Amino acid sequence: MIEILGPHVDKMGRDEIHLLAQAHSAKGNHALAIKTYEASLATNPKDAAAKRQIGVEYTLMNKDKEAMGAFREALAINPAYEAAYLDIAKIYERREYKNAGRESKDSKYEQRLLYQDLIAQEKVGRKPTYISKLCELTALGGHYLTKSGSLEYCPEGIKLSPQDPSNYVYLAMTYKETGEAKKALEYFKMAGDKFPASELAQMSMANYYADDKNFVLAYKHFRQASLANPKSMKALVGWATSSLEIQKPDEAYKALEQACALDRSASVQVRKADAMMRQQKNTEWAQKFDTLSDRCGLRQEI
Repeated sequence: MIEILGPHVDKMGRDEIHLLAQAHSAKGNHALAIKTYEASLATNPKDAAAKRQIGVEYTLMNKDKEAMGAFREALAINPAYEAAYLDIAKIYERREYKNAGRESKDSKYEQRLLYQDLIAQEKVGRKPTYISKLCELTALGGHYLTKSGSLEYCPEGIKLSPQDPSNYVYLAMTYKETGEAKKALEYFKMAGDKFPASELAQMSMANYYADDKNFVLAYKHFRQASLANPKSMKALVGWATSSLEIQKPDEAYKALEQACALDRSASVQVRKADAMMRQQKNTEWAQKFDTLSDRCGLRQEI
């Protein structure tokens, strides 16, 4: 296709130019794909799709700044361009992941404004997925207000997406942070009971009970969270820690053995379990954890 269409860009229509750009992109020639889309814009400066595709090509080149600019230019042409909003959201999410949460607050603020702009578009409206996302962003961002905050979005999210556990969890979190302890427990329990296969729901319930020093119930939900996601280090460590608190070293051993198989840094928790068993004069389990620590690696003497 490139050989056939390439020399005739100046004579091609929009669809043909876009096909040629896609062919360049498929071969990994993103810079040439961008130039080809720019040729389309030369004849039609209001081609929002071409602007957006330029942003996509920049993303594939790991040039997020340029990509963001192109996506925003696409939105300036077509304010209801749903795909461009989602492209920008992905950039914010990727930044947050790369920075390990260091830009978390700013990123969530920018994402919140983005999704609020998106649902304000008449052609898009208050889609369940976007309301649920706003529930999450406002709750985690500490924006709890009834108007345009988690106290607005999370109840609406539950109505629109009753099978999405995140809406229940973030509403519970909102109530907890605003001093509504009874309502918080009600929604944490609702999430935990309704969604046994949700790591988020089970971990939220487990952490609630752990904070309250109710390790019997914390153990139940940490263990369930580890079943929901066997590769969750937080769930496995929580299961181990709560097991030790309620005198179940065998359960703690199982959890830490699984954690070690995933990540050798779990040896830190193994050594803590070893130290606890020694403090309790439980020689048998101290020896078992000591052996596991050797297997897990990164051994250091306590």
